[in-house]
Amino acid sequence: MSISAQNRAEFRDVITNLDLPVDILWGNDNYLWIAQKNGAILRVNPETGVGHEVGSVADLFSPEELGLFGMALDPAFEDSAYIYLYYSYIRTYPNGDWQHLGKVVRYFYDRSADKLVSPTTIVDSLQAVVGNVGGALRALPDRTLLIGVGDGGDFFEEAQSHESMRGKILRVRLDGTIPADNPWPNYPYPLNSIWATGFRNPISIALDHLWGTVYATDWGGTSHGEVNILEGGRNYGWPYVFGKCDGDPIDSEGEFCADSNVVEPIIDWYSGSILSARPTDIEPYHGEQFPEWEGSLIVTTLLDGLHQLRLDDEGKNVLEDNVYISPRVFSDMPGQLRSLCISPEGRVFIGTGNLGEDQKSGDNRVVEILEISQRDSLEETPLVTRNVVTGLRLPWEILWGFDNYIWCTERGGNVRRINPETGDVHLLLNIPDVLELFNNGLLGMALHPNFCDTSQVFLVYSYQHPEVSHRILQRLVRYTYDPLRDTLVDPLVLIDSIEASPEHMGSRVLITPDRHILITTGDADGANDPQGVDNLNGKVLRIGIDGAIPPDNPWADQPWPASLVWSRGHRNPQGLTLTPDGKLYASEHGPWTDDEVNLIRSGADYGWPSVEGYCDLPQEIAYCQDHSITEPIIAWTPTIAPCGLEYYKHDAIPEWKNSLLLATLKNKRLMNLHLNARGDKVVSVHEYFSQEFGRLRDVCVAPDGRVFLATSNHDRLGEPTDDDDRIIEIRSAKGHPSLPQPGALCDRPPASVDSAPQFSIGELVIPHPIIESGEVKLGSVLGKGKVRVISAAGKVVREEEFNGGSSLRFVKGLLSPGLYIIEVVDNKQVVRSQVIVR
Repeated sequence: MSISAQNRAEFRDVITNLDLPVDILWGNDNYLWIAQKNGAILRVNPETGVGHEVGSVADLFSPEELGLFGMALDPAFEDSAYIYLYYSYIRTYPNGDWQHLGKVVRYFYDRSADKLVSPTTIVDSLQAVVGNVGGALRALPDRTLLIGVGDGGDFFEEAQSHESMRGKILRVRLDGTIPADNPWPNYPYPLNSIWATGFRNPISIALDHLWGTVYATDWGGTSHGEVNILEGGRNYGWPYVFGKCDGDPIDSEGEFCADSNVVEPIIDWYSGSILSARPTDIEPYHGEQFPEWEGSLIVTTLLDGLHQLRLDDEGKNVLEDNVYISPRVFSDMPGQLRSLCISPEGRVFIGTGNLGEDQKSGDNRVVEILEISQRDSLEETPLVTRNVVTGLRLPWEILWGFDNYIWCTERGGNVRRINPETGDVHLLLNIPDVLELFNNGLLGMALHPNFCDTSQVFLVYSYQHPEVSHRILQRLVRYTYDPLRDTLVDPLVLIDSIEASPEHMGSRVLITPDRHILITTGDADGANDPQGVDNLNGKVLRIGIDGAIPPDNPWADQPWPASLVWSRGHRNPQGLTLTPDGKLYASEHGPWTDDEVNLIRSGADYGWPSVEGYCDLPQEIAYCQDHSITEPIIAWTPTIAPCGLEYYKHDAIPEWKNSLLLATLKNKRLMNLHLNARGDKVVSVHEYFSQEFGRLRDVCVAPDGRVFLATSNHDRLGEPTDDDDRIIEIRSAKGHPSLPQPGALCDRPPASVDSAPQFSIGELVIPHPIIESGEVKLGSVLGKGKVRVISAAGKVVREEEFNGGSSLRFVKGLLSPGLYIIEVVDNKQVVRSQVIVR
């Protein structure tokens, strides 16, 4: 079992107040060589942080993304003293026209003068426009240079063309001539420098000297970040393949991959948004400083911190992805991670910084990692996992039932009861009019909080409009569990005609102890305004358990549907949980950035579509102030697709106690969110089971502290295995308290049926005794009062006087066969029991 926690790295400043540090190298003089975007090269003592400029690029052109891109030291630097710089400049023409281009220039390091001198152009006329400029540069032991050139944004189709150097990895000798063993040596110069094709924005290249493997990072599509193994003559797919050859977002990816022999990345950070992890620098780790990283790839990213990719023995497959110093969790790591250097002893140095409006004082600096750790990494609580059941299809909601079974919905319309010990599955219901399309279908479910007495089940599903074929609607329906037939019966629609779509459905449902139903609704992909209370979309709705409007709803005095609205300004809230002290939390999908967890309050506005995540953009700040927007307690960019959410309050796994557990689809991890004392801020995040089970739709906590996960690998973005979809149990290896065996509905019998000869109890059918007439023993002595017989629909069908005592005589009389509640009331207490009348 692989557990991937949200890890931590402690660091120290080496040097601050830099321009953007785009590259860092360890020199054979044991100094750090730092290349800055403004063209200045520094040589810095890594112990003292004292450094000085050894050279600067005179003809640099450096607006926005342009400037100095990369730096490489000659493999024989001690003898040759050559250093190579890749940067952008402006070329002017006699007619007055000009063009900004890229070139690689070789400098000589004059040790006596401590300066870079004698610039000599090695490669020229590379594309260098703002947007996807590339910039990777690496010198190899065979005395060649690998150069990463981006596709130039608007010229993306040229990444596949052998008549353009855009979107390519180039290979030249250190003197700029073309190696005879290049894949296309007979092409005219400079096209014969092409070594590999199909790249979008290759930022960095690294060589693992032990394996001889060359790796490169690429921003492979707007929502994909990649690490690739480079091989000469191969095609890496762009722009016809985004990340893996999985048909997302282009259906024809698989065909193109097969026809063009495309090399897939060894990892693809897919975000489903316009912002992926944005990998920047990459280095293999071999050293003594951090033995737990030995043999891994270390990758810096702009948006998702430092990644440790644990590889297999051949260095060709990623076994685990661990994240350190993530900016979305730890605010004490300023700036984005730009560059990386690993010394021969394994010391790790990182260049951080921001550009433009995002730049803050002190951002641009180089730090050294001093210590790495897995904070609260469950080292004290070893975990054991097992498959409870396999072969499901798209489970959406899993709940722990009062009968100690797992109750589960599947998007196709099935409700199932699953024995958590044996994995036996029983179909309770199939709803034929459920419409399953893309991400909708049968989704949320809740059980009545007093299910022992009122066996009601609440379901949310989408269906096709009966008259308008392209219109999709959504409803909340109450069913009653019939234990005689072990099925759900008597559907009663509580909320109907919620506008829906194939996406953004919300649909999580929860019942509070005060008998109110909360249901999340999505914006239905823009069908209605989440800000307006004149519609049901983009909201958290609240009704009584009988469908009535609670008088304390924030807009209760307004006409339907405003009277149902509890909160507004939501996009696609997929998770909902309640803490013991009454705090309500919801997880929510953002668009391309800013997935959220929100603390839901009555009448609050959460900003969508005018605000995404925090109020941190100029236009958002003004809107938030004008509209009293409630910000999330945490937001993620890149997005993680947060789904099922539970509050963990058990001692079985003490590291998780009093925190939130969050299942994620895109991130494919279980996340643990620790809150501050007020519960209005996330103070730490820990991630587990990275990529181990695939896409995780829901999480369920049993009363004994076990945790159950439901996968969603059969959805359109999943990669199902033979076991999928499945429910996985997570428990402490130290054991857990025993629960009653599945089937025992209630752990307290307030009333029981006597087994005296005058009365035949028959067999005990889960969860109710079967009786005709006979004596019923009560759990305690009651005074004079009333005996009521209540139908499964909640109607009092018979009421009689009770003379007091510890038992009563039950007579079937004219009662029809079915489920009833016997309720005995005196002036001090009430006892109830469900019975089935033959």
